[in-house]
Amino acid sequence: MWHDNRATASIGYDFYQDLHFDLSEFNVQNHRPSLLVTGDFGRLQGAFVAQYDFYLLDDANWLHAVTASPMLVLPQRDIGRLETYIRFQWREYTQSRFEILGGYNTAGGIRQVLSLGAPGRLLWGSFEVDSQDSDVAGGALYEYTGYQGEALLSWPLPWSAIGHLGYRFRYEDYDDASAAFLPAGSGRRDDEHRVRVGVRKDLTDAISLVAAWVGTWNESNKDDFEYDRNIVSLGVELRL
Repeated sequence: MWHDNRATASIGYDFYQDLHFDLSEFNVQNHRPSLLVTGDFGRLQGAFVAQYDFYLLDDANWLHAVTASPMLVLPQRDIGRLETYIRFQWREYTQSRFEILGGYNTAGGIRQVLSLGAPGRLLWGSFEVDSQDSDVAGGALYEYTGYQGEALLSWPLPWSAIGHLGYRFRYEDYDDASAAFLPAGSGRRDDEHRVRVGVRKDLTDAISLVAAWVGTWNESNKDDFEYDRNIVSLGVELRL
């Protein structure tokens, strides 16, 4: 949209749709216009992203969200880069059964990216703290402070593919109001472990094949929030 020697400003639009063969009431569609501003300040680089998300659930108005995130990047010659960011998000659910989840989420994090000596060969680790605050009746049940650590390894594979292996640990400490969940008596505490394995193969500059497995194990002191989840995804990406 605009640029000079030190800064750029661009606008974008993303569209997302998932379709379930049996559980069609969980089909989600997302529309996301966004603004990205980047700047070069000599030793530091900066970026600011603002986006609006409009979600449909099974073709019905479901969720509005506004996100703003400034970021600073410190390039490290022959090593990689250090990134730090703050993220602000407001969410409003328009369907009554979900509206208790609405509110504000504020996060801050730092990420170290290391170059391992070849294109596509990267290792990075990050740490993030976030806080969920509610602005709806009863929303204190889902207010929390979260702590998250993550590591990911990217590695070139045969046939010009790129492999990814990632692990994330997340701890959430909920408001005392969550003691109402069974078994009663103490606030909710969740430990989440997530592993991701993926392969990406670029066929052309515009078309890629992507395969991934994501496994999630959520351990909670509240019975309703104990779960395991495994997702296998096979897809084709088209970039225009």
